[in-house]
Order: sequence, then C-alpha cells, then structure tokens
Amino acid sequence: MINNIDFKPLGNSNSLVSIVIPCYNHAIFLPEAIESIVNQTYENWECIIVNDGSLDDTNEAAQLIINSNQSHRIELVSQPNCGAS
Repeated sequence: MINNIDFKPLGNSNSLVSIVIPCYNHAIFLPEAIESIVNQTYENWECIIVNDGSLDDTNEAAQLIINSNQSHRIELVSQPNCGAS
C-alpha cells in the first residue's frame, strides 16, 4: 500500500501489454528501444512500430529488427506523415 491506497493490477498476470513506438526519422534509436522491450521480464507483450512517413531508413531498420526477432511480437505500420498525435 502506498499512502493508504491499495493498488491492484488491471486484468490478470497474463494480460497482453501493447507497446506502441511512434517513429519519425529516428531509425538510429529503434534498436536500443526494441532491445529495452525485449529485455523486460514480462513476456506477454507486443510491439507496434508506427513509422509516420519518415524520410530516413526507419522502415529498413524496423524490418531488420523484425526479421531478427523470432518471437513474432514486433510489427511495423507505415503511414504517410500525419504529424504529432
């Protein structure tokens, strides 16, 4: 208990956690971001990389990560640039 508030987890211990990574021209940071996710102890997750019309090699970097990750829990969504969410 923290400050007399009893926090209870949502769902059960096997709840799927979806991690969305919006990416615009930051391909250089994708490997480190994905590595951080993969190294977590919680295992029931999916990662969705959203390429928002990047002009760099974000699609290529994401595809390399996806191809090297055998868990099939990482996917890439590419769209034309829509700006800030």
